[in-house]
Amino acid sequence: MDVSALDEFERGLRARIGSPAFVRPFVCEGSPLECRALIVGSNPATALELDYWSFWERGYGFHRTIWAEASRAQRRQAGKAEITPTRRMLGRIIREATPVRCLDTNVFSTPTPAERDLRPRLRRTDVFDFVLNAVRPAALLAHGKEAADHLRRLLGVDQLSRERFEPVPASWGSMRVMAVRHLSRGWSYAQAEALGRALREAAEPASQ
Repeated sequence: MDVSALDEFERGLRARIGSPAFVRPFVCEGSPLECRALIVGSNPATALELDYWSFWERGYGFHRTIWAEASRAQRRQAGKAEITPTRRMLGRIIREATPVRCLDTNVFSTPTPAERDLRPRLRRTDVFDFVLNAVRPAALLAHGKEAADHLRRLLGVDQLSRERFEPVPASWGSMRVMAVRHLSRGWSYAQAEALGRALREAAEPASQ
């Protein structure tokens, strides 16, 4: 692991989300810079009540397992299901993509506000754009309209494939991209697992 590169990434992220930070720019296990695949949605379903940096360790990166336990506890205390449908599918995809390391993120780092919530929400994409350009993935799976629309604009393409992972030009060369419907509904475990295998193959072209 290049610790100096990870330290530089951390400084860039802190400059964008602040510290403490009650947002969720991404989750992964270990260094985000070692993730070859990105899974991109619209926004988190739940506002984080704990400082994002409490799950970050210098020289290691993000502790996904510890974060997941804290997230389940927070949802349980709020009387909600411990795991959202989206995260259930993400778990299947990430498992099937192994040994490719995955980072899951969103175009927006904060939940969409409910109408009754009058507090301002920061609906910016600069955090996602920073993460994408820092990680430089080999493959990217976008789920949901907002994610696909933003990526089309960002990458300067008219359409993203909905059938298979296709090469798309990026500032670091190229990555394979596919856009699918949002993972929150209409997916079976078998379909999610097949998607994970396809993501693995897209991120590791030599294994095809």
